[in-house]
Amino acid sequence: TIGAQVHVLDFEARTWDHFKPAVSGGIKKIINISVDSEKIRYVVDPLRGEVIINSPDGQFVAAIAGEEKMKPVGLAVSEERIYIGDLEQKKVHVYDKARRQLLFSIPHNEDNKAEKLFAPTNIALDQKGNIYVSDTGAFRIQQYDPEGNYLRTYGSHGDSPGQFARNKGIAVDRNGIL
Repeated sequence: TIGAQVHVLDFEARTWDHFKPAVSGGIKKIINISVDSEKIRYVVDPLRGEVIINSPDGQFVAAIAGEEKMKPVGLAVSEERIYIGDLEQKKVHVYDKARRQLLFSIPHNEDNKAEKLFAPTNIALDQKGNIYVSDTGAFRIQQYDPEGNYLRTYGSHGDSPGQFARNKGIAVDRNGIL
C-alpha cells in the first residue's frame, strides 16, 4: 500500500514485475485486486472510493465509483459481473462487467437481520455463481445465490470451531470447499 503499486509474480515464467494502476489523480491506497480471464486488472482504492480498471498493459480503462459515496474493499470478478464489497453502504454491489452498470445490491432486504451485512470485507464465488461474503462486522460468512438472494450463514462470533473473530479473507476452491 505504501508504494501504491501491485507486485506481479509469474511462477511459470519465474518473473517478478510491478505496476502502478493508471488513473487521473493517482492511486491513494490499494486494498484489493482481482484479475479476470482476459487479464484485465480491477484495483480497489477505498480512499478514492473507486474500483480502478486497467488493461493488461496497465492502461486506464474505467473507474467504478457507484451512484452514492462508496468505500470499496471487497472484490470478485466473474465472466459477466463485478462484485464490490462496500463498507460505506454495508452492501455488495453487483455490476454488469461489459457495461459497468449496477445490476443490484446485496442484501435485497435490509430489514431481514439474517441477510443484513455489517462490514463486507471480502467476496468469493463458487462455480455455480453463488456469492460468499466475509462479513467482518458480524463475525460470519453470508451466502447468496447468483441473483443476490440470501441462502445461509456460516459461523458466529467466538473462538471455538465454527466461530470467527474479525474474519477477512475468503476463498472457494474448484471442489466447492469454502
